[in-house]
Amino acid sequence: MSDSGIGIAPEKLEQIFDPFVQLVTHATTAGTGLGLSLSREYVRLLGGEISVDSTPGKGSAFRFCLNLALAEMPVANQALSTTVTGLPVTQQGKRILIVDDDPHSRLLLCQLLQPLGFIVAQAQDGFAAIEQNTQFAPDLIILDRLLPKLDGMAVIRQVRQHQQANQPQIVVLTGSAMDEQRKEVLEAGANEFLSKPMEESKLFSILERLLHIEFSRSAPIVPALKPAQTELQPADLRILRSELRMALRNGAGEMNQLKLKQDLVLLASEHAALAARILVMVENFRYRELWNLLEESI
Repeated sequence: MSDSGIGIAPEKLEQIFDPFVQLVTHATTAGTGLGLSLSREYVRLLGGEISVDSTPGKGSAFRFCLNLALAEMPVANQALSTTVTGLPVTQQGKRILIVDDDPHSRLLLCQLLQPLGFIVAQAQDGFAAIEQNTQFAPDLIILDRLLPKLDGMAVIRQVRQHQQANQPQIVVLTGSAMDEQRKEVLEAGANEFLSKPMEESKLFSILERLLHIEFSRSAPIVPALKPAQTELQPADLRILRSELRMALRNGAGEMNQLKLKQDLVLLASEHAALAARILVMVENFRYRELWNLLEESI
């Protein structure tokens, strides 16, 4: 993994792997300083080692190497669950408020929910969430636990204290899956708890239960995969019809998982194995890589 950021001074390279250490830069915004320390320990547990090369002013590159056994067969039904395609018209119009200080996280959720018929509003901090809860009157709030100005726990408590006619359902997103945090958010008044990175299928199940709705779903894409499948190449995609290739390319460029999955349902009727391989990329958010492959296949 590499970046083109500000880089790291040579004398600081060993420090960055120490627990609770964060280098103070203009880009430092949040976190505990445990990410790289935990990453190194995970790599070591698997028999490898992680290293970094960095040039101040140019960027950094992190590398690790592991000796892993080659899987003989793919995991059964990996990333091949049914695809949510929409909501019945009579169930559309539910109002969802997305609260997250990361604009990319908000965008991904908006792109996921709006095409399904939800009315979506956004807030980037705790105070804005309280204001939007009053003005927008959401049926459900998807709330990041760690927020600037007013944290997620405080937002939940204020929402629950507010004497509004219909209290919204609240789903808390957090980077931690610890039982103590789950207990804390539920005791504060949340209805559900999801760990980041969020699993789309779990979110849909929660929405169905909390909002009393039922999504329309397509039949699953069932491939005939070969053992030890190689990575997709541009040549593999040249069998696609031009209009389908362009639709997939546009979906990857927009990072629109719902649109991509709908297009893959069409592809599966013609090329099931190829559709399944692309689906694995889509569900692992490899949008840029997929876009490049489709661009090179033209």
